[in-house]
Amino acid sequence: MARTSPWQHNQPNGININDGCGSIHPEEIQRIVKMSGADVGITHDGDADRVLLCDENGDIVDGDEMLAIAALDLLECWAAGAKHRRCHRHEQFWPG
Repeated sequence: MARTSPWQHNQPNGININDGCGSIHPEEIQRIVKMSGADVGITHDGDADRVLLCDENGDIVDGDEMLAIAALDLLECWAAGAKHRRCHRHEQFWPG
């Protein structure tokens, strides 16, 4: 079931990039997730070359953990009989 996301820090003006938010301030996404009761928080830096996730408890999920989660999910998909390098359910994220 889809749920509305509490968008925060989404009004860039060319000066306020990463100002108290983004991947260099993970405490802010942790605060927002806890405050809103979200299942996950996603934050990135100003040019989006770094991303951090935060789980429903406010615990940071770093890049190594994200890769492990994706790899385990893909292995499960292959074990279920996927015939290609990727699962059908991943095509929306990894086209081509």
